[in-house]
Amino acid sequence: MSRQRLLRLALPLSAIVCLLVAGLVFVPRLVLASAPSKASSFTTQARMGFAAGDDWEPSISADRYNHVYLLYKHYDVAGQTTCPSCDQHLLVQVSNDNGKTWSAPSAIDPEATKGGQFDPQIVVDPVDGKTVWVSFLQNNKSSIAVMKSTDFGQTWSGPTIVENLQRATDKDELAVHGQTIAVAFNAVQKIYAAISHDGGRSFSASRPVLDVGPPYFGGTGAVPGIGRVFGFPQVAVAPESSRPARRRSAARLYASWTDYRNGDIDVFVSSSDDDGRSWAAAVRVNSDSLHNGRDQFLQWMTVDPVTGDVYVQFYDRGADPENRLTSMTLARSTDGGRHFTSYRWSDEPFEGRGAFLGDYTWLTAFDGQVYGAWAETAPPTDSTTTAGTPARTRTVMKVGTARFARSSASVRQEESTRRPTTLPAPAHPR
Repeated sequence: MSRQRLLRLALPLSAIVCLLVAGLVFVPRLVLASAPSKASSFTTQARMGFAAGDDWEPSISADRYNHVYLLYKHYDVAGQTTCPSCDQHLLVQVSNDNGKTWSAPSAIDPEATKGGQFDPQIVVDPVDGKTVWVSFLQNNKSSIAVMKSTDFGQTWSGPTIVENLQRATDKDELAVHGQTIAVAFNAVQKIYAAISHDGGRSFSASRPVLDVGPPYFGGTGAVPGIGRVFGFPQVAVAPESSRPARRRSAARLYASWTDYRNGDIDVFVSSSDDDGRSWAAAVRVNSDSLHNGRDQFLQWMTVDPVTGDVYVQFYDRGADPENRLTSMTLARSTDGGRHFTSYRWSDEPFEGRGAFLGDYTWLTAFDGQVYGAWAETAPPTDSTTTAGTPARTRTVMKVGTARFARSSASVRQEESTRRPTTLPAPAHPR
């Protein structure tokens, strides 16, 4: 589908961001603070999963009791068996010693399912610091299942089917805070959400909470120079301390997404202070001028569970009139998503050169410490060639860190750091 076709589809819609604390804005200058972490601060990488088969799309979380939880999709390979019910299922591994050693992989839900299980999400409840929640797609991506463990991953209850549209959905998103569990996903150019206010015993019927433009922006004709781009939404629940005093008993929810409503791809965020019953108007968080043909895409949002600040990172072409040079922007909101301040998150802009950057990035924060991970293209001189085939643009992983002091409900930024660390990574699309 051409970019022009997508624009005609998207502009009439009223895209909204609704369930995650997000901070999305354009790129002013960043105040530098500390140097990057030395390599010695990282442990040696551990090979996970079985020796046989293919594994991808990991999701990871940790609790307050030295446990780390890893969930990922597994495929058997012909002639190489692994375990009963492992093929096309999600496998879970648990570490009881902060990642030094791991349990053997096993299917978190070994029941037979049509078309396999996809898009794992794993989250530890920040309130009790121990209950582990999981969501995933199954049955040809037509239903969303939720499971939980209260014994550090030894057993899992469920699955509870919180959505059964019987049509293809994509990219479930899970947010947890105490008794509030929110699951969001996109389908037919809308963002849907199913919410539990009783610790997962029951979920509201999923309903569209936001109309958005197409969540899939296609190939290089949509975002020039990039292999493909999705606009998956994220959702989050704010800590109780950051909620308005008059509505402290209701959960504050945030959502972020990107769409074409303004003629190019922009980032948006919305919030709800009444358990998702109603939503504030969408806030456009990138600050470049409207209708300028410069894209911001592949956003990711997180909410600091201690301070309640909202952070969003996204690829940003706002500084390039040709819409080619791409940087990474980190945006922060300290007033519940009403205003955002943006910081340059990457060192130098890069050109896509037809590379596949993946389907999403990742961002996490705790008590003012922010970590982001994303892919960039390697320098043009760093390419991979195979006899008889053209050079393939390589990508590298970048990790950025930032430190923010606590501040009042203003857009004042106290201190920050950003120094991405380059890590080698393959650039193979699925």
